[in-house]
Amino acid sequence: MKVIPLHKEHAESFKQIRLIGLKEHPESFASSFEEEVQQSILDIEKKLLSSQAITYGAFHEGKLGGIITLLYESKLKMRHKAHIVGLFVREEFRGLGMAKQLMNTVIEKAQGSTTIEQLHLTVMADNQPAIKLYKKLGFRSYAHEPRALKVVGHYYDEIHMVLQLK
Repeated sequence: MKVIPLHKEHAESFKQIRLIGLKEHPESFASSFEEEVQQSILDIEKKLLSSQAITYGAFHEGKLGGIITLLYESKLKMRHKAHIVGLFVREEFRGLGMAKQLMNTVIEKAQGSTTIEQLHLTVMADNQPAIKLYKKLGFRSYAHEPRALKVVGHYYDEIHMVLQLK
């Protein structure tokens, strides 16, 4: 398995895996399939080139199997924080440790930063495998947000978690 930062040449593969995640697990993302299917490849390329975020992809046997994004805060008073968003591993690549490798890559990137002191993420309250992984990596929960997302008339709670780096 190889984890690398994604660049504009990965835009099409990124869009495809992102849309799979949004379609198969709409409750796990703030964005919707309907919103993101409209994005052009040029829009995706711009996202992958943003200075406010870095997106990584995990490749297994040359195929993109998982993605994750580290979002940086731009406001001066909040630059000590970053957010992990959009973690998704395609079903056929689950069980290979891909999510853990993606998380470790982002954590290492944040630890190497001179400004990031803590990482934040949100996870669906009923996603026990993800919560277990995050806790193993040192994250702790600090809030439970009821009815955080509403998908087709159904509400989903989120757990907010943080990892102190410094």
